[in-house]
Amino acid sequence: MMRLLAFALLVAHITVALCRKHQTSAPGALPWPPSRLMPCLRVHHASTAVREVRTAVDAIFDAETSHAGSLSIEPHSSRNLAASFKVEDAMHIFYTACGESAKEDVLLSVKALWLFASLSLARGDHYYHVHVLTDGAMHPDDLSFLQPLSHFKASTHPLFPKAANVFRPCASERLYVHEHADFKHLDKVLYLDEDSLWLDDPLELEWHFEEMQRRGAIWGLAEEAAAGPNWYTQDAVHPYYGERGLNSGVMLADLARMRKTAFSAERDDIMATWGRKGALPWGDQDVLNVYLNGHREQAYVLPCKFNVRTDSLCSDVAPVVFHGNRALKDREEHQYSHLHALFKWIRISDHEHSGRS
Repeated sequence: MMRLLAFALLVAHITVALCRKHQTSAPGALPWPPSRLMPCLRVHHASTAVREVRTAVDAIFDAETSHAGSLSIEPHSSRNLAASFKVEDAMHIFYTACGESAKEDVLLSVKALWLFASLSLARGDHYYHVHVLTDGAMHPDDLSFLQPLSHFKASTHPLFPKAANVFRPCASERLYVHEHADFKHLDKVLYLDEDSLWLDDPLELEWHFEEMQRRGAIWGLAEEAAAGPNWYTQDAVHPYYGERGLNSGVMLADLARMRKTAFSAERDDIMATWGRKGALPWGDQDVLNVYLNGHREQAYVLPCKFNVRTDSLCSDVAPVVFHGNRALKDREEHQYSHLHALFKWIRISDHEHSGRS
């Protein structure tokens, strides 16, 4: 727990240090959540940001570095994983990893998940099962850094054999999870694109799961844009949900209710009808928009803070998930690149990436 407190203090100190350097005052006495880093980091190149973060760490406590150039945080667990993990209470979080680049992004997102979910454990026992659908790029050993932790579990799964390959490899897997043999026992899941970084406690989504189910909805997604024009309003030739369409980068799904609908058949019809016209450039996301346009009662709109993107026009919120689409990690002028570098620099001790290279 002391290491987790140190991490919280680290992020707070980073924010203060960087904001002071650029004569920007951080809101609040304690700059938390870490999403408040972004206004300060915006003016930095990634390498400069990481260098200054390391200087700030040295100023607040003696950072242990088990790997050169990285901060090592040792996870603590005195309980046996198998004996203490409660499957029935777990939040099931899904990613896909096809190819080495996607694998690296997934591991970074899972690391951010662990850091912020661990900070919430002081408020009670919560459990997280990370599932990675992969073409073989991800191996169970790659997720071994989660294994010593009694509140976390991780597993890899083969791709659904009949999944259509649209938009990019693996992207459509989220449309087939309810049919996958490995997940017949699951009733609800959270799906994230691999380029999504957690910036706050994931538990807040539990309330939205409950609200979504209370309303009888099946899918929970944020709007493509919180305001103004976007690709759907300007360029889409197919129907889409609501006034501005939905983005599938972060998605809640009630699998139990989904299995009772005709979604699978309608999904295939949409792909056949609109795919032939070349009208599904965003793949699975377009399929969901067409489907939910005809089944609006099945949609639950998440607040934009759960899927903040460069083009989401989601302002004046503290992001819970920062979605780095448009290859933001490679754009040093953007704040996502700096956060990506920060999380990459922090290691979960020797457990991280202890599997195959």
